[in-house]
Amino acid sequence: MTVPVKFLGGAVLSTLALGFGLASCAVDPGESIEACQEAPTTLTTGAVGCADGQREGFVNLSQYPNIAGCSGAWTIRGIHGANPGTAPACPGLQTNNTTTPACGRQAGDDGSNPSGTGCNVTDLCAPGWHVCDSAFDVANSSPTGCANATQPNDPPLFFASRQSSNGCAICAIGNSTGPQCDSVACVAGCLQTDRLSNDVFGCGNFGAGLSGCGPLNSFSNNMCASLAGSPWSCNAPTAADDSGFCEAYTVIKSNTSHGGVLCCREPNSPPDCSNAAAGPASLWPPNHTLAPVQVTGVTDPDPGDTVAVTITSVRQDEPVNTVGDGNTSPDAAGVGTGQAQVRAERTGDKHVPGDGRVYHIGFTATDAAGAQCTGTVTVCVPHDQGQGSACVDGGPLYDSTAP
Repeated sequence: MTVPVKFLGGAVLSTLALGFGLASCAVDPGESIEACQEAPTTLTTGAVGCADGQREGFVNLSQYPNIAGCSGAWTIRGIHGANPGTAPACPGLQTNNTTTPACGRQAGDDGSNPSGTGCNVTDLCAPGWHVCDSAFDVANSSPTGCANATQPNDPPLFFASRQSSNGCAICAIGNSTGPQCDSVACVAGCLQTDRLSNDVFGCGNFGAGLSGCGPLNSFSNNMCASLAGSPWSCNAPTAADDSGFCEAYTVIKSNTSHGGVLCCREPNSPPDCSNAAAGPASLWPPNHTLAPVQVTGVTDPDPGDTVAVTITSVRQDEPVNTVGDGNTSPDAAGVGTGQAQVRAERTGDKHVPGDGRVYHIGFTATDAAGAQCTGTVTVCVPHDQGQGSACVDGGPLYDSTAP
């Protein structure tokens, strides 16, 4: 999905994909953006973090690859990570599942369902991302906390996390689960559980100012009073929540302005080399030329993540230059690059009949976060196309790159 250019503070920010890295650059209004573009501007939603492919908060992808502010609306109430069925602090108030996408991640101000009909907060986040769970999650995902979540000339924006409190803007970022840890007591040191649902906390330039909640800098205040005049609402149609203790279970957003949610990238998983194969896996005819060989089948379990393969070694089960193989060497190249080259030859004459040559190509696969897996693939140069069409592998005995 192409990431559109956004106007931010009088400049144009162009988000660029550089290999599997990301960079951003700014140009003044009226200046040609082509001067900024040194690479394609196509990014997956898994790189952007927002389900609609465009982020409105933390817009510098190179600085903030693991957190995004995603604007949008939703009609399924709540942002709390728990779903106890009935809110403990508001008897009779039904809770909803907000951690499983409800509308196929079609929400978001640039998505196919911008009104968020049938959507919950998770539908604003891309696959491989989740609504940031807590102040700790935001701190771990953003190197500057809430700073730079918005830009100086942005409209009012509030991006909510799942963090809540037990009242009085005192975030539940402690470890205690004692009886005082409810949605009413206004005491510090509590662990957030399904019992704590007072107010909604996040990042932005809109809402009540906040301190003492880790990196988070804004919150909803009682019944979303500090988000008044916007599509944010914390008052359910029933009277069950009128105490103002359960905003994290009742919050809803009716249109796409004034922000949305903070999305944090899931913990990175390393690439998977278990299904790696050589392409091609067999070379014919044995004409002594160097043939390109790719390593295929390496995958990454993280949606949107990319993998770079580097050849680390090439070895073979026949001597590099012996009787009946054409008097050529070295037999391979490409170590340190993304593609191997191996010579299409094998031993084969009446004195040294041979049983086919097998190349062993070692490689390392690295994802965008630096996680790696390693493996080896094999390429066969058969003795002939008849009974000797299958190679007999004698093992990686010789360095194919040796002269």
